[in-house]
Amino acid sequence: MSSPPSLPATDAPDASKAAPSSPDPDTGASDADDATVDSAPAPGPTEAHLDIAHGIKIGIHKEKYYLLWVLGDTDFMWASSATTRSNPEHHLREFLTYTRAKIKNLRVDGEFARRHGLGQGTSKFEAFCRSQNITISPAPAYNHTSQARIEGAVRITKEHLRCLLKTANAPPRFWPWALEHFGSGDDYWRVADRPPRWTRFPGHH
Repeated sequence: MSSPPSLPATDAPDASKAAPSSPDPDTGASDADDATVDSAPAPGPTEAHLDIAHGIKIGIHKEKYYLLWVLGDTDFMWASSATTRSNPEHHLREFLTYTRAKIKNLRVDGEFARRHGLGQGTSKFEAFCRSQNITISPAPAYNHTSQARIEGAVRITKEHLRCLLKTANAPPRFWPWALEHFGSGDDYWRVADRPPRWTRFPGHH
C-alpha cells in the first residue's frame, strides 16, 4: 500500500506577531481599538481666549466665578467654576489635560493681566504659560470689542444657565452643574449644516 501524500511544509507561526484579539463581549471593543485611541494625534497649536466671569449666584459649594475658554479656530468651549479668581493656572492645567489642546496664543483682557501681575515677573500664571510655550496676548482693559469672541461666549453661557435652571425648576445656586451640562452638550450639538464643535477639534476621538 502506498503511503499518503505528504502535506506541503508550512512556516511555524511567528511568536513575535501578536494574534488579533477578539472583541470584548460586553463592549465590543478590542485591543486594536484601544491602540487606535491611544495613538490618536494630539490637537495642533491654536489660539484660545480666556475670561473669568461672575456666576449668576453663589453656588452650592460657594462658587462665585467661572473660567471660560474658547478655542478660536473651532469655537470649542470649556468652562470650570471656581470659588476665587486666584490660581487660574490650575484651571489651565486641567483644561490642557482633559482636552489635549496645544495652545500657541492665549488672549486675555487687561483686567486679567493686571489682577494676575502679567509682565511683572512674579505671576505664577505667566510662568506656567511659559513652561507650556504659550504666548499671552493681553487686550486693553475694559475694551470688550477686542475680546468680542469670549465676551459673546460669556453672554451665551449665562443665558443658557438661566434657561436650564428655569426648565429644571432648580434653584440658582445649582448653576455650576448647569454650566457643565451646557458646556458639554453645546460642544456636541450639531448646528444647522455644521458638524459639532468637538468633531472640528483637531485630534478628537
